[in-house]
Amino acid sequence: METGAHRPQVIDVPICLVRTRIKLGAFVLLTIAAAVYGGSPWVTLALAGTCVGILLAVVALGGPRLVRALLLGAAHASGTTGATRTTGTTGTSGTTDGQDYRPT
Repeated sequence: METGAHRPQVIDVPICLVRTRIKLGAFVLLTIAAAVYGGSPWVTLALAGTCVGILLAVVALGGPRLVRALLLGAAHASGTTGATRTTGTTGTSGTTDGQDYRPT
């Protein structure tokens, strides 16, 4: 057994906040529609669970700061006024998103 300090393995997973925000919004709207228009309780519960699951996955990958960026937008979460715009990295689809996030 080694006497040196063991460092945990870190996996760098890029997260596209724009796509995640759109998917979360769609699931929230579907959950509200199922609850309001008399959908099955199991479907409503599954949709709500998916919303919570998306948020938990974002917390696990980026912490509370990334959740604020997801829910409020990057400009609000970082405390800037939103007047400046940064260029993003090219995502897996080949498009530039402007909101890819790599945990530090």
